[in-house]
Amino acid sequence: MATDPSRSYDVSDPLGQGGYGSVFSGEFKGRKVAVKRVEVYNLHNDNEEKALEQLDHPNIVKLFYSEKGNNYKFFYLELCAASLDQVFLPPDNPKKYKGPPLPRYIDVCRQLASGLEHIHSKKLIHRDIKPQNILISVPSTGRDDEITIKWADFGLSKSVNERGTCSMSDVRGTKNWFAPELLKLLLDGRETIEARGSVKSDVFSLGLVFGYLFLDGKHLYGSNEFQIKENIIKKQMPMDVQEKLKECCGDEILGLMLKDDPNERITSTNIVLGLKLMEDKLSSKVRELLEKSSPDLKERIKHFSRLGFDVNAKDEYEDNDGCSAFDYLQNKDKKEMKILIERDALLGEGGFAAVFKGKFGGREVAVKRIELHKVDEREEDAMLKLEHPNIIKLLHCEKDNHFMYYALELCVASLDQLFLESDDPQKYEGPTPRQIVVFYQLAKGLAYIHSKKLIHRDIKPSNILIMKSPGKYQEIIIKWSDFGLAKSVNEKGLHSWSGVRGTRTWWAPEVLRKLINGERAEQEEFWGTVQSDVFVLGLVFGYLFLKGEHLYGSSETEIHKNISERNPVNMQNINGELRKYYEDDLLRKMLEQDPQKRITSKQVVEKLESINNKLIKKEEELRQLCKRGSSSGLIEKIKDLIQLGIDVNAKDNDGSNALHFLCENNSNSNLIDVIRLLIQLGIDVNAKDNDGSNALHYLCGNDSNSNLIDAIRLLIQLGIDVNAKNNDGSNALHFLCENNSNSNLIDAIRLLIQLGIDVNVKDDDGQNALHYLCENNSNSNLIDVIRLLIQLGIDVNAKDNDGSNALHYLCCNHSNSKLIDAIQLLILEGIDVNAKDNDGSNALHYLCRKNSNSNLIDAIRLFIQLGIPVVSDGHDARSILRRNYRINNKDKILKLLDEAALV
Repeated sequence: MATDPSRSYDVSDPLGQGGYGSVFSGEFKGRKVAVKRVEVYNLHNDNEEKALEQLDHPNIVKLFYSEKGNNYKFFYLELCAASLDQVFLPPDNPKKYKGPPLPRYIDVCRQLASGLEHIHSKKLIHRDIKPQNILISVPSTGRDDEITIKWADFGLSKSVNERGTCSMSDVRGTKNWFAPELLKLLLDGRETIEARGSVKSDVFSLGLVFGYLFLDGKHLYGSNEFQIKENIIKKQMPMDVQEKLKECCGDEILGLMLKDDPNERITSTNIVLGLKLMEDKLSSKVRELLEKSSPDLKERIKHFSRLGFDVNAKDEYEDNDGCSAFDYLQNKDKKEMKILIERDALLGEGGFAAVFKGKFGGREVAVKRIELHKVDEREEDAMLKLEHPNIIKLLHCEKDNHFMYYALELCVASLDQLFLESDDPQKYEGPTPRQIVVFYQLAKGLAYIHSKKLIHRDIKPSNILIMKSPGKYQEIIIKWSDFGLAKSVNEKGLHSWSGVRGTRTWWAPEVLRKLINGERAEQEEFWGTVQSDVFVLGLVFGYLFLKGEHLYGSSETEIHKNISERNPVNMQNINGELRKYYEDDLLRKMLEQDPQKRITSKQVVEKLESINNKLIKKEEELRQLCKRGSSSGLIEKIKDLIQLGIDVNAKDNDGSNALHFLCENNSNSNLIDVIRLLIQLGIDVNAKDNDGSNALHYLCGNDSNSNLIDAIRLLIQLGIDVNAKNNDGSNALHFLCENNSNSNLIDAIRLLIQLGIDVNVKDDDGQNALHYLCENNSNSNLIDVIRLLIQLGIDVNAKDNDGSNALHYLCCNHSNSKLIDAIQLLILEGIDVNAKDNDGSNALHYLCRKNSNSNLIDAIRLFIQLGIPVVSDGHDARSILRRNYRINNKDKILKLLDEAALV
C-alpha cells in the first residue's frame, strides 16, 4: 500500500480481476480512483504506462499516477462504474451494471471510434479490444446524457510505424475478439516468427464490439470459441445475425470493418463517417415505420431509439404541430414519462403537493407531484438557478394533462423526524453529522441562495433534508429544500412585499410585526429582506441544540410573544459549555431584532468557521488526554469534551485518533471502560493512521498494560479487523512479538490466534511473527513464546525477502539471556541450521557479526557442534568476528573458530 497519505487503495474492496492484475478501489489526492495492481513479472515493458502517458482523450481512461514496489506496479486510474460486458449479464447477477441506461448505441459506437482514432493517431495499436476493456463512466449527477465510454487496459499496446504496423514477438489478446489475420497465424503455428501487428486488426475487433452492442450482448460469429474462430476464418456470419444487422441498418458499416483482408478495411477515422450514414438510415427506417400500421410499432421504434434513432427529433417526423415521433404516436398510446412514480410509496404530503418515491434515469429519486393549476413557476426557476451540494437538486421535470412532476434527489428524512417519539414509524434513527457540520452546511447553502439574489421564505426543520450520498461510504449531507415560496431580491437583498408567507412559528420579528400590525403591502415597497432567513436559521440552530424544542417557547402564542419581547426563554436550556461557544458569538447576532443589525448569512459561515477552529483545539485536547492515560477522571473529561460537539474521529497530522493514543500509551485501570466509551461516542474502531496502523496495532505495541488481554478481546468484539495490516504489511501479531515484554504475552498471542489472526502472514519485507520475536524480544518467556508460535502452526523455516530465517534473526539479538536455549529449541523444531540468506551468510556469520551476548562463546560452540561451516560462500566467521568491536574474549573465540575451520 502507498505510504503517501495522498494515495491509497483498499484490498478489501476489489473491483475486478484479470489475467495480469487486480483492480481495487482507492483514493488519489482526495479523489476516488481505481487502482490497478500488476505483478512486476507480468508487466510487458511498461507498455500500459507509456501508452497512457501519450493519450489524452475523453474516451480513454485517464492515468493519474503510477508507482512500482518490490512485487507490484500500481496504476491510479480514473474510476468507472462498470465494463461493457456487465451491461448484458442476467438480472440476478450481482455484477450486472445497474446504473443509468447507456447512451444510444450509435453514440456509444461514436465515442469508441473517436477514442480509437486518437489511439491510432498517436501511432499506437491497442491489441486487446473486447467488451471487458471498455468502461462506463457515470458522473456524480447520475444523468444518462453525461455517461462517457472509455477505452482501458493498454497492457498489450505497442507503437506502430507510419504504415500502422509493428513487429510482434507473439500474438496477444483474447481469441474470441481476434482479427482473421491473427487467427490464421495462430492456427498455422506461425505466431512467433511471422506475427506482425496492424491498426487494422483493432478495426476488426471494434467491429465485433459494435455487433456485440447491436445484438444486445451476443457475438457476431457464434456462441463458443470454436464456432467463432471457424466462422471468422471462413467469413461466415450466421444468417439470423445478418438479418438482425440489416434490420438495425448496421450491416454496411460492419461489412467495411470486418473485411477479411486488412488492407480493404476502413480506418478508425472513416468509421465515424460510416456511423453518420448508419444514423441517417435509421431515421429513414423509422419514417417508413410511421407510415405503416403495425401492432408492435411502438416497441420497434423503442428498439431503433436504443440503437441510434433520436426519438425526440422533430423536423423530419413532424406533423402540423412539429411533434416528435413519440408525440406522433400519442394518439395511439399515452405519452410515456421519463419519471416513474411508485404511487404506493408516499414520502410526504402538504397543502400543495405530494411526494413519492420513484425512478429517473435508472436512479431512485423523490418525485414531487403538484396539480397543474397549483404550480408556482418560482420554485422551478429557483431550483434551476441553484447548483450547490447543500441544496436539493432538481434532476428533471415534466407534466401530463393533470400534474407537474419534479424528479429530485432522494433523501432519507427531514430534520423534524430526528425528534419524533421513539415509537413513531416516521422517526429517523440513522446517522447525522455533528452539530457544527450541520450548522456549517446549512449556512453555506443559505449563503449561496442569497448570493443568487433569492430569499427562501419558508425555513423550518421539515424543509431541511438529510441525504445519504450514493456509493460505499454514504456520506450524510444536509440539504435545503422546498423553494415554493422563494422570491428574487434586489442588490440590497430586499423583495417586493406580497403578504406574509411561511410557517407561523418560524417567522422573523419583522415578518411577525407585519402580520400583527396588518400593514398594507403598498405602503412599504421592497420591505421583505434576506435577513429574515438568517433569523429563522438561528431558530433552527436552537431547535437542534434543544433536541426538538423551540428557542422561544412551546406554543404559537408563547413563541410570538417572546419573539416580540426579545426573550428566547429556552436559551438557558442549552448545555452550558455549548452556550459559551455559540450564544454570544453567533446565536444572539443571528437573533438580533433589527434586520439591519443582524449578521448576514455569509457572516454566519465565517462565525462557524471560527467556532470550528476552537473545537479543533478541543479535539487535540481529547487526543492528549488519551495519550497521558493516567489522568484521573479521564471518562468524565472525555464526556465534557464530546458535549461540545467535537469530532471524536479527528486525527493529528500523523493520522492518529484518540483511540490510537489510548491504546498506545494507556496504563489506566479504566482502559476497557474508556475504549467502550469512545466506541459509543462514534469513534471508528478500524481507523488507520498515515502508516496504516489501527488501534489493535497500537495496543499490541504497548508492553505496559495489565489489561492487554481484555482490551484485545473488546476491540475485536467491537468490530476491529484482527488481520488488518499497516502500510509495511505488519499485523497486530507482528507488533505484539516486536515490542512486547508484557507478562501476558503468551495469553495475548494465543487469543489473537483464537480470534482468527493469520499466524503465518508476512510483512512487505517477508518477515513473519517468529522473525519479529527472535529479532526484538527480550521477554523472559522467549522460549515459551517460540514454542507456542510453532505449536500454533507458524512456519519455522520461513524466510524473509533477503533469505533470512528466524535463526538468523535470533543470532542478531544480543540482549536475551535465553539465547542458547532458543537456538536449541529452533533446531529441535526443525529449523535448517545451515540455511543461508541471499548473500550466502549462515546463522554463525550473523552471530559473529552483530551479537555481544554474554553467552556468545557457548552459542558459537553449539553451532560448531552442529556442524555449521565456519567458511561458506566466501563468508568467513573469523573475519566477521574481528570486525565486531562489542565482544569480549575475542581471542578465545577466534581460537575456537580456527580449530573448527581446520576440522
